[in-house]
Amino acid sequence: MFSSLNAFNSLSPALRTAIDKKQITGDFTAQALLEQMRALAEFDRKNVLTRSQLRKWKWLAIVLGIVVLFISPLPFVLRVCIFVAAIAAVIYLSMIIRRLSQFAISENFSQVALPFIAILKQDMQAAQTLSIRLDLTPAIVSKKCTGTSKPYERGAYKKIVDTTYRDPWFDGSARLADDAILRWRLLDTICESKRSKRSSSGKTKTKLRHYKRSLVAIGLSLPNKFYGVNAAADRSSQKATSKITVHQGDKRSDVKLVRKFKAKSLQPLDPRALIDMISEAYKRATPPTRSAA
Repeated sequence: MFSSLNAFNSLSPALRTAIDKKQITGDFTAQALLEQMRALAEFDRKNVLTRSQLRKWKWLAIVLGIVVLFISPLPFVLRVCIFVAAIAAVIYLSMIIRRLSQFAISENFSQVALPFIAILKQDMQAAQTLSIRLDLTPAIVSKKCTGTSKPYERGAYKKIVDTTYRDPWFDGSARLADDAILRWRLLDTICESKRSKRSSSGKTKTKLRHYKRSLVAIGLSLPNKFYGVNAAADRSSQKATSKITVHQGDKRSDVKLVRKFKAKSLQPLDPRALIDMISEAYKRATPPTRSAA
């Protein structure tokens, strides 16, 4: 408990502000941004671990209170005192867990954004800055809810209620070492489906399922003095879930790639998917000319 609070207090004012606002925005060098993100990821790791331990202590206090009150051979007055102390502990632990939950950070931060920026740094000049907007809020929160369906039936399920969430959580731009300008945008749309059915024993069982669709857009602006582009997109190589467009300008040529990823869980997107899309965008370009080497 105290390790999480101490870790929060030890963060820089900028990171404490980022946690309070649940957002990282601005222009940074890749190295400076990575240092902040790694410090924030370490705080989040400690916070998750602390909340997990406190939940175990909370359930232990509940079990202890019940066992002592109804099963223990101790004198009645002593049993009542221990039970009251256990209830007080449960209330106190619940308050602390709720407080620490306010610091919760989306798994997208540590599992997608952090490794992506670490890889991107390798293709940037040390002094070059990148611009990002990174939402740290988990996807399943009320402010991201876009609607809830009316109850309906399907198959064995007698009551299904779907709640949808829209989470445009990560976008940014960076100038790479080859003078190309990279832009990216990630949007998650989530359907939380609560399904209830009656079992053979007559009891009602409820299941919670999640369906996620991730929309990833990559834009690559290439300098014509270094690159040429294949303006004729090979439609046969495009997947049904992706779209590629190429536009040639006087000084720069743009390659845009949009792809959809579907999942039946809240598991974060594999960051390699972003790198693969950038690589695919580069395949539309010819290698640097000999004079630019």
